[in-house]
Amino acid sequence: RQRGENGYYTYTKTTKKTISATKRLEVENRISINEYLKLLLQADTTKHQIIKTRYCLTHKNQYFEIDIFPFWKDKAIVEIELLDENQPIEFPKELKQIKEVTGDKKYYNHYLATNNSLHENNT
Repeated sequence: RQRGENGYYTYTKTTKKTISATKRLEVENRISINEYLKLLLQADTTKHQIIKTRYCLTHKNQYFEIDIFPFWKDKAIVEIELLDENQPIEFPKELKQIKEVTGDKKYYNHYLATNNSLHENNT
């Protein structure tokens, strides 16, 4: 993952492991630009690159990541990182939850990168 703006970027390799329907383990390691470019050359060219703007915020000691995609004008994906999967979630009042998509593969990055209809007007 390349993250940053205006020519200032950091590079991260993320490995994800599904533990249960609601729990995934993510291990992130900072990598160099050369390592990033080497991995990018190995990318599956039949898939679209996922481009998104991510906003991060904390609310009541909970950490939220809000991903805005260029192919959606009416929705975003909000991910919350919990210390315990049974912890009650308290969304900020500014966020309107339309649909719970935990476990819905149509909202996974792999599906978003594969689904051409999402990208037809944005390539």
